[in-house]
Amino acid sequence: MRATGEEGAEGRVLAAAGTRLRPLALPLLAAAGIGRVALRRPRVSLLPIGQEWGDDAAAESLSPCLAALAGAEGAECQILPALPDDPAAIAAALRDAAAGAELLCTLGGSGQGPSDRSAAGLEAAGALALHGIGARPGASAGFGQVGTTPVLLLPGRAEDALSAWLLLARPALRHLAQAAPPPRRRLRLARKLASSVGLAEIALLRREGELAIPLGLGSLTLAALAEADHALIIPAATEGHEDGAWIEAEPLWSPA
Repeated sequence: MRATGEEGAEGRVLAAAGTRLRPLALPLLAAAGIGRVALRRPRVSLLPIGQEWGDDAAAESLSPCLAALAGAEGAECQILPALPDDPAAIAAALRDAAAGAELLCTLGGSGQGPSDRSAAGLEAAGALALHGIGARPGASAGFGQVGTTPVLLLPGRAEDALSAWLLLARPALRHLAQAAPPPRRRLRLARKLASSVGLAEIALLRREGELAIPLGLGSLTLAALAEADHALIIPAATEGHEDGAWIEAEPLWSPA
């Protein structure tokens, strides 16, 4: 037997706005007589672009990767059929998808090559606000909107797509969900990270206890992406961090 009020202290916040609602919180809410709570699950659509995906959809791996990252943020994610590098087709698909999504992300076709036409498609469908950001990797990312729906141009290479996801897409999803970002983890660098001044650079890390093992900086291999569990965004005005420096790293996956 427990006394009245023993299950939770008087005045305690049972579930603060902007935090992830964990399953283990449900019995406490129910005991307080709360049977319904308001949740925000942003609707995000991913549109793969590139002639290479048109013939072999199974080869396109970025969509399921980013869909999993979006799901970890609590979003509802839809992967749209892949399109060739045709501005008219891209524009039509963006217009159709804008009505059912709160965030649209194109994957691929954002570079400066003659066949990279995502920016042209977005400009035809709505408005292109920016094409190119001061980050490495991810420099060819951009954004705009179709109607009132924001659209992000994510590059087609995995390292660039992850960088643009961390810098643009994940903050946008958290804003749409009115969700507070999870706390960063304080870790100590196992070795020096030297960064170039003038560009924001993404470092991938593997956590071992309180140590952060650098796996790559700026140029990120697929093996580093597969092994990493944290990321460090080094601002453009910073030259990096010394060996043994304490940093605040961002988990790649949001805790449930």
